[in-house]
Amino acid sequence: MKESAIVKSAWAGPAALVAASMLTASLAGATGSEIFVTTETITSQLQKPTNLVAAPGDAQRLFVTDLVGQIRIIKNGQLLDEPFLDITAIVNSTPPERGLVGLAFHPDYQTNGLFYVTYANLDSTSVLARFTVTADPEVADPASHVTLLTVDQPEPSHNVGWIGFGPDGYLYVGSGDGGNATGGVNAQSTDLLLGKILRLDVNTDDFPKDPQRNYGIPATNPFVGGPERDEIWASGLRNPWRCSFDPVTSDLWIADVGQGTREELDFQPAASTGGENYGWNCMEGTVCHEPATGCTCGAPELVAPVHEYDHTQGGCAIIGGFVYRGTAIAGLTGQYVFTDLCEGKVWAYEPAGGKITVILDGQPGAFSMGEDATGELYLLSPIDIRKIVINDCNDNQIPDEQDVADGTSDDCNGDLVPDECEPDCNENLIADECDITSGTSNDVNSNGVPDECDTSADLDGDGSVGINDFLILLGSWGPCPQPCPPTCLGDVDADCNVGINDFLILLGSWS
Repeated sequence: MKESAIVKSAWAGPAALVAASMLTASLAGATGSEIFVTTETITSQLQKPTNLVAAPGDAQRLFVTDLVGQIRIIKNGQLLDEPFLDITAIVNSTPPERGLVGLAFHPDYQTNGLFYVTYANLDSTSVLARFTVTADPEVADPASHVTLLTVDQPEPSHNVGWIGFGPDGYLYVGSGDGGNATGGVNAQSTDLLLGKILRLDVNTDDFPKDPQRNYGIPATNPFVGGPERDEIWASGLRNPWRCSFDPVTSDLWIADVGQGTREELDFQPAASTGGENYGWNCMEGTVCHEPATGCTCGAPELVAPVHEYDHTQGGCAIIGGFVYRGTAIAGLTGQYVFTDLCEGKVWAYEPAGGKITVILDGQPGAFSMGEDATGELYLLSPIDIRKIVINDCNDNQIPDEQDVADGTSDDCNGDLVPDECEPDCNENLIADECDITSGTSNDVNSNGVPDECDTSADLDGDGSVGINDFLILLGSWGPCPQPCPPTCLGDVDADCNVGINDFLILLGSWS
């Protein structure tokens, strides 16, 4: 079912939740409306989905993390009853931002069965852990848990969240700065893993004597051999809640949740050798932030976002986001699609020209997005998971609005819905609404149904309007009993009186 709704989120998500605001102001930058999509509900049975991914080589299943500590499978569009993994006993899912939030499958998952998660443990420490699937492909082994990395959290927010394998085969880990109470100072402290993107080799173990560090350090990491932590790939981030690699260009996109002023979208080209500093806490987007620690506002070594927007324009927490590489919505190819926790809109950002297009409005506030094996995109909210699909009522693979603009389809009432998709009860290839407004059809009772199709005049319920109905109407002529009942026999136009209007409707419906 394709639908849209406006709701308020029940979970704080990647930033402290504020009242959802359905503002109409556009985000900064040029805007357009060339792309037309809608959403299709996949499931409403998960209350707190935080991540949705596909396993390599698996086009039939989607794996969804639930905040409480489960991974669920959606197979061929149906949510399976039993969880793929259940670790609720070791996950702290209390607000504001704890729980099971990250999931990534090893590139060789089809042969080694390994996958990775991030969660807050019972002590509120951020944990990166590895698990293994069992002989049953729809059940993982909770006893296979291996801790790869732990990160102490100053407070229960801005945790380790997103994880994903890069095109180089290394695991990238997004780590928040530890929370607002820290003032953001951790993001510039290169002896800490907070406020960073980490890059790990999960196929080796450089720390065999440390049970809490079961990974290797890629030799090409930018700070190897220096006083900084070797795991660090990039710094200066506040809360990189959701990031993604473009599977075509290998570029890395980082949606970094802002504090009180701005939201930003950061970009790392595929050719990067790491070491970028994205500016927090000296800068929030391109605006100076005070007090700043460890860097200077506007310093040339700080990498500015490719796109940002001010909270006064709507929104409170940017939610990334993928470069669209699916096949169902051709006009969206190559554009970065993202949303906001509080805005109810979904935008497409065109990298070449920086143009922003609102492609969806009036959506539930999403706190995560997902991507399936074919590159199609999903919105995850507290009430449902929705797939972004082309708005194509006549199934010709062309957006309805483009059909209308090109003249491929008529649109007599100007609502951008092709006439062939509108109600047409008399099958004259003209929308019923237009039949009525043009006078081609009468609608004496103003119920939006042409009188020739209005079955309300079938008073005897035999499926046709004829002499019996006429006699019933004459027999009930005059005012209905008072107080007027919900239904009054013969009162076709529902005005509590059986009279000439009802007679005209009956004649118009005669068949």
